[in-house]
Amino acid sequence: MNRFPPVALIALFTALGTALPGCSKMSGGATQSVSVTTPPADGAKCILTSSAGTFYVITPGNATIAKSIGDLSVACDKAGFQHAAQTVQSHISTASAGSLTADGIVQLGLNAATGAIYTYPAQIVVPMSHTNVPVASAQ
Repeated sequence: MNRFPPVALIALFTALGTALPGCSKMSGGATQSVSVTTPPADGAKCILTSSAGTFYVITPGNATIAKSIGDLSVACDKAGFQHAAQTVQSHISTASAGSLTADGIVQLGLNAATGAIYTYPAQIVVPMSHTNVPVASAQ
């Protein structure tokens, strides 16, 4: 009978236990920080929505969002300005590609399953326009 001795099993599990936490470190994790600006309207309230959740930010500001394969919808509002919206596409992060070793392939599969392989641009700019308010004529 060809069985692994207990010492070999302990060594195997120890190696796996130290290798797997490295996956999240190498991929950057399942969240990322994005910076949102709304020129020229500082103080706009923005809602960022994706298949991974809804996130809020007041501009200029940063939000920590969950990574996802889906697009990120950004909708911003501020009094005196027209509503502004933008769709931001996710893309595969080159940092998540890893290596072609067995560990790299396992990491790639885990990152794809959790959404950690995807990323959004670090800076999102949503231009806003002043509301056209008619000027009262001086008669």
